[in-house]
Amino acid sequence: MGENHPDVAITLNNLALFYTFQGRYSEAEPLFQRYRELLKKQR
Repeated sequence: MGENHPDVAITLNNLALFYTFQGRYSEAEPLFQRYRELLKKQR
């Protein structure tokens, strides 16, 4: 699939949400940022 595939973006977002629910905000933030970067590339 490659690192820029839409499914990778979804997985990054899901993992970031998981970390957020656990209170692991410093780990979640870079994943959310990468997710947003991938969304911009897909437009």
